[in-house]
Amino acid sequence: ADSCPLDAIAAYTAECCETARNYVETGVVVALLITGQALELLSSGGDDDLVLRLGSYCSVVIACRVSPLQKAQLVRLVRYGVHPTPVTLAVGDGANDVPMIQEAQVGIGIAGREGKQAVNSADVGIGQFQYLQRLLLVHGRWNYRRACKYTLYSFWRAAVMVLLMAWYVFISGFAGTSLFENWVRASYNIVLGVPILCTGIFDRDVSEEEAIENPKLYGTGRKGVELNAWKLCETLASSCIHALALVATTYLSEPHFVAYGNGDYYTMGAAIFTWLIITQNYRVAFLTTTWNVFSLAGLVLSFLMYAVFLFGYCAFKWKVASFSPWMYGILPALYETPAFWISCFVAPGIAMSLDVLKYYLVLAFAPDERDIILEAAADRPSGSTENMLDEAAPPAELTFRQQQGSLGSPLVDSQARPRGGKGGLHHVRSAVEVSMRPSASLTAGPASFGGMSGSRVRAMPRREVAWSSFDWSAVDGMGPDIFRCAPSHRGDNTLPSFSTSHGGWNTFGGRTPGVSFPNAGANAAAGASLRAPSPRARLPSNPQDASHRPSRSAFAQQKLPSVQFEPRRWSACLLFGVGLLLVGLGAFTRLWKNAGRVVVTYDGPAVDNPDNLNRIIKGDVHACHVQADQPEASTCELTFKVKEHMEAPISVDYSIDPYYQNHASYIDSVLFDQLEGKTLSWKSPGGEHCSRRNSVTPDEKTIFPCGFPATTLFNDQFEFPGLTKVFRTTGVAWRADMSRYKNPIGYPHEGGYSWLFERYPDIISEEDGVHNEAFAAWMRVGFSPSLVKRYGFIDRDLKAGEVIRVKISSRFLLHEGASKSLFITERGFLGGPEFGFSSFLVVFGVLCLLSSGFVKLTEKYCPRRRGRVRDHWCCKACARLLCCR
Repeated sequence: ADSCPLDAIAAYTAECCETARNYVETGVVVALLITGQALELLSSGGDDDLVLRLGSYCSVVIACRVSPLQKAQLVRLVRYGVHPTPVTLAVGDGANDVPMIQEAQVGIGIAGREGKQAVNSADVGIGQFQYLQRLLLVHGRWNYRRACKYTLYSFWRAAVMVLLMAWYVFISGFAGTSLFENWVRASYNIVLGVPILCTGIFDRDVSEEEAIENPKLYGTGRKGVELNAWKLCETLASSCIHALALVATTYLSEPHFVAYGNGDYYTMGAAIFTWLIITQNYRVAFLTTTWNVFSLAGLVLSFLMYAVFLFGYCAFKWKVASFSPWMYGILPALYETPAFWISCFVAPGIAMSLDVLKYYLVLAFAPDERDIILEAAADRPSGSTENMLDEAAPPAELTFRQQQGSLGSPLVDSQARPRGGKGGLHHVRSAVEVSMRPSASLTAGPASFGGMSGSRVRAMPRREVAWSSFDWSAVDGMGPDIFRCAPSHRGDNTLPSFSTSHGGWNTFGGRTPGVSFPNAGANAAAGASLRAPSPRARLPSNPQDASHRPSRSAFAQQKLPSVQFEPRRWSACLLFGVGLLLVGLGAFTRLWKNAGRVVVTYDGPAVDNPDNLNRIIKGDVHACHVQADQPEASTCELTFKVKEHMEAPISVDYSIDPYYQNHASYIDSVLFDQLEGKTLSWKSPGGEHCSRRNSVTPDEKTIFPCGFPATTLFNDQFEFPGLTKVFRTTGVAWRADMSRYKNPIGYPHEGGYSWLFERYPDIISEEDGVHNEAFAAWMRVGFSPSLVKRYGFIDRDLKAGEVIRVKISSRFLLHEGASKSLFITERGFLGGPEFGFSSFLVVFGVLCLLSSGFVKLTEKYCPRRRGRVRDHWCCKACARLLCCR
């Protein structure tokens, strides 16, 4: 080869490529044997692509007498030369394999006679080469699917939250106001991290026996079926749909929160976040196939963590500057709102129906390769060995050569090639033919390499063999007596002994004396046998030895008792259950006495064009305008008739639409230390402060309290001349807020301040100051621009046809395009009129029931044959009620 020109070598290699291609086209299996010298010559000539091309036609490539760097070169050649880019794996057991292991994407080291250098440099370490099968087909595939589920769910989880926050931008004046309070939002990944972590550790779609019996399942990982660009797009599309479901639930339930006086920004944010947590945990449950005690505990722990966090954050008056004081007291507001509890079932129910229907359609009309393989395997007759790897016990009649992979190391003819000699391959041949019969034991008789009589050894199934050259009794795995063999000398053809000097573990894991096969010359006694150890016998008797072994617990060995459940197998039942739930909730809320409402719009452009009123503000229109240059209030008296009987207590609310109390600058302008009476200054000792714009008057007086809410207080007044004795303005603010609002020391005699009662004398009295219910109700910023606030209550029934007079003193100036309205609302089950929430539940529930019927009809009259894909998408036989092929 040294005398051959490089061009001739390249030409010969190209000719071999054509020959191999022709063989492959005719169905002949081709193998390549290449030496390190030949590989070096081809590489020096820049013909690496020829090696790759030739190897691509071969079923196996054997490179002999190659250097460590050449091993890495072969891996690099495949890794960067094959398109699409493959995932390469390298296996080695010695230091000369380290470059190859490090070059491959997945490196596996074998801990054995050659030390632990390979294991130390590898991603995974194993004790024997035969464990590679289980590592790839079982654990490799399991963990690939787990990693894919974890990754896609993480994207999905983040996308849903971001999309909800993006939606809120449109209704908060594009100010970038976060939908959730900062600490609530920060708890998102912590609360939701445990369930998906349990899924990523324990989930498996098939058992280890099924994974080994169906090696084709491993192909889904090689092809990237579970994680690719299409899967990512599908996940993002799913997140958009789930976010829309939560938006619809919020949009339809928000008026019912308002009707209970709980429609503020913080309460609605906590409610939406709760629905989000429930929906996200449902998603984990939907993705989980294998359920065990840890999977269930992960979900329970997630809900428990969120409940503890929400209670701890909202039930105490924290003095931490970074904690929002507005979160205090929202738990009672959530608990007393029926729409909150109904939506806790509606949000995950909608998500489940969408997921189940989508997965059923995919399974019925476009199943993936995994589904086809598993269906075919499930329908395979019992005892069939199709697609199964050979894990059974060896046949009764096999030669020792055929059994040496199961019973021990290959026999090496020490005289086949002199040590240090040159020439061809090192021939490994069996020097003895041992007839394997199903007898109890096989005796070892006199024999030589030339003609050895049948030594009898007990036959044992391959799966019972558990020997390894790794010494578990040593910390580094390389004990002083590991794999010690009996000494051999010239002329002595004794088989190596597998005993250790300390009476250690033989190759089968049991504690037996050394086993040897004496030659004919020695005429040694025969009869030594190799006994299959019991599982208990494989464990070391020394407790210190056991400490170095892998844990054999059910947790570590993935043997925990578990139940497998795939929701898409129960598509019809789940859709029917969700549909029944939604229809039941919708019918219940719809058939309950619907609350009555009287609406009067009295200021704004909507007075001149009632068609511009939104879905909440519908009713009579009367003009009661107030001008910006008008020094006095605009007073008007309106008369309206009650259309239906209304039971007490009846709430009186005012509405401004639109009014962006949820604007970020509006929310952040409040200094809560002033509301608690801790300071008079608009600069807090903690560093927080209001802007000078809403803190100092033109005559240089300090505004107390500062901030946009306190300087824009709603100061219209409503009087009911005929209902004076039964109309009250108390009970409109939260008790949690009133318990904290206090006037500061020096109030109201401290000079240089502009007090609330001076700016709004008709609303705030000098005695009340900040401890005023109308002021406290206004300070709770609204969630949406359709701002509705509680003004008072009427404590008697209003009869149908009764005429009501209301006197309005209009002082609050509107910005362009806004309207002011007065609501008189009866308290119903949901808190107010239905607003389409019940109708939405009924309609969506009916759609779920129809989807369930579609699934049942498809399975009955047009099913997909198990283990096969549909021949065509549109099956005409469905119209004839015949089965599709």
